[in-house]
Amino acid sequence: MKYLLVTSLFILTSCYRPPPSQQSCNFVISKDSQRLHWNKEFPIKLHIDDSVPEIAYPAINRAVMAFNDVIKDHQVFVFADDSYATIYWRNTWNRAIPNEEAVTTLNFIGSEIYKATIEVDAYNFSFNYDYTDVFIKVDLESLMIHELGHVLGLAHINSSGSVMYPTLNSGEIRRELGIVDINDLECGY
Repeated sequence: MKYLLVTSLFILTSCYRPPPSQQSCNFVISKDSQRLHWNKEFPIKLHIDDSVPEIAYPAINRAVMAFNDVIKDHQVFVFADDSYATIYWRNTWNRAIPNEEAVTTLNFIGSEIYKATIEVDAYNFSFNYDYTDVFIKVDLESLMIHELGHVLGLAHINSSGSVMYPTLNSGEIRRELGIVDINDLECGY
């Protein structure tokens, strides 16, 4: 019986053929050269954890609307308690890289994302929640647009017109998806 099982596993493994490589479209790429993406129907359910202060809600909502307004065929995100993606506000930060304003973690199988987590570093950073103090704090709306791009599977891109540019300096504003971002999303979804 043991030999039959080993032989069966060998046959299944040796018959596996990875799918053909996909154009990256600036998405995170799986080990099989496939774009990471949500295979669920849109919208993606998004939950704001109780750790997030209420003053941050409008900026998060505006970031969600930036995606929902651009992708015309469907809503990309909706707020829900039974969610696939959650935003957390961290008042302690034990990450190796202390200059990250936030970290998005994607859980996936193959190339399909099934869960995402955004953790905002409220320990090392102060945030602008609206249109005041823009030049001395990190703009939360810009940061959330960037992190929601990661939730959708987008990778960093070194294009100054992209919300997925790797860094966001205090006082910098990137509140609108650039042409490159819209094209990437259309390519990936």
